[in-house]
Amino acid sequence: MKKTMIKAIVLLSILSSMSMAESMYFGGGISNEDLDVDDNGIGLEVMVGKVFNNNFGIEGRVSKTITEAEEKAGNLTAKGDATVLSIFATYSHKLSPEFTIMPKIGFSNFSLDVTVSNGINSTSNDDSSSDIAFGIDLKYQLNFNSNLYASFTKYQPKLFGENDKFTYLSAGYQQNF
Repeated sequence: MKKTMIKAIVLLSILSSMSMAESMYFGGGISNEDLDVDDNGIGLEVMVGKVFNNNFGIEGRVSKTITEAEEKAGNLTAKGDATVLSIFATYSHKLSPEFTIMPKIGFSNFSLDVTVSNGINSTSNDDSSSDIAFGIDLKYQLNFNSNLYASFTKYQPKLFGENDKFTYLSAGYQQNF
């Protein structure tokens, strides 16, 4: 967990160092974390990005679970807590003066802490994986300096020896600089 937090701080500090340039944005939102279990988790995300030449860009995101995803089987309960660090190459395309679509592809470091309990005893395990991530964002421009966004992101980590596919749906606010 400490390594993940250090990676998050380094990623955000590198990307925020570009904030002196034009076409920067910073934002945050809430996400529905589909970790292939019965009850999805809820997470918070923070992002910083830069758009170059009006279209191509780079974006860093950090997502952290605030309510754990949960799976029940008989008297066993498994809970998952995820932290995701991502960096994406992006392409922004204006659909209209207000709407912009932004496909993205990049790499993520996906860390998952799992606790399994039978009501009396519990055991925990964690794993992390770096792999490709991709998605698409839709932005609605409120004014020159701010956007609302909706985002779909697919992560494909290999955790606990299995190839997983996790989906995050998120929405939030971005401030442009």
